[in-house]
Formats: sequence, C-alpha cells, structure tokens
Amino acid sequence: MKRSTQRVLTTHTGSLPRPADVVELLLHEQEHPGTEAAKLKDAVRRAVSEVVTKQVGCGLDIINDGEASKIGYATYVRERLSGFEGTSRSLTIWDLDEVPEFKGRNTTTEFLTKYIFERLAKNARADELGRDGREPVQPGMRGPGNGIEFVDQFGLPHRS
Repeated sequence: MKRSTQRVLTTHTGSLPRPADVVELLLHEQEHPGTEAAKLKDAVRRAVSEVVTKQVGCGLDIINDGEASKIGYATYVRERLSGFEGTSRSLTIWDLDEVPEFKGRNTTTEFLTKYIFERLAKNARADELGRDGREPVQPGMRGPGNGIEFVDQFGLPHRS
C-alpha cells in the first residue's frame, strides 16, 4: 500500500465516465449474458487503460479502474453477494417532480429514504418491481430467510 508522511495522497472515489461502446456492451451483457464476452473484455481493457492514463496524468497517487467493468455499484452487488435476484425500478431524482409529497418542498435525507423504502415495499408486495426501458437492472432481495452472503471475484460464496 502506498503511504506518505510528507503529504496527503490523492485519489478519487466512484465511477468515471465509460465510453459509449462499453456502456452498450455492458447493457447487452446484462440482457444476453456471454454473447459478446470477448468484445466486452476488450472494450473494458481499453477503457481501464484510458482512465488509468488520465489518473496518472492528473497526478493522482492511488489509481483505480474507474469501475469501467460495471454498469453501476447497485447492480454489481448481484455479482458479489448472494441473496439478490430479479429486478426493481430505481427512484430517480426526476421522479420527485411527480410525487405530491415532494412538490415545492425541500426535504431531509431521512424523509426521502423513508419514502423510497415505503414505495419499494408497496411495489414489492404488489409484485410491481420491474424496469422501464433500457436501464441497468437493479437487483432485488430474494426475501427474508434466504440470507445474503459474500461472493468473491471468482463467484465462490463465503459464509461468516
């Protein structure tokens, strides 16, 4: 691990923009697993090379892959934890304009979180979780009693 007693080391956290071809191939992989695996692997390799070069060029001390191989963190959970399957529609910031509880109102994170939880629970009970259009599939939990466990990068489960 890189360390310094002379200064604060710099990095960034989170995803960096992905090239359009990588996004298309990630979505294709989600919809048709394995059919474009070689193309996806090559495109991700190029994207990682580009983001690493940019990070080095910016002078960052701690470099990462910019999450190039993932559609997003919320969907990656399915690859690393068991207990998630199916789909759920994510609530986006644009949806808030249509929600009477939010119209013309500044709100707290707690209120928003409670609202999202209640909406997801209601939709899950009504079996109305799903996706609209072509967007990343948000994994849903299988349910109580099925448990969640860590799955390593090789797809092997680990029980604690």
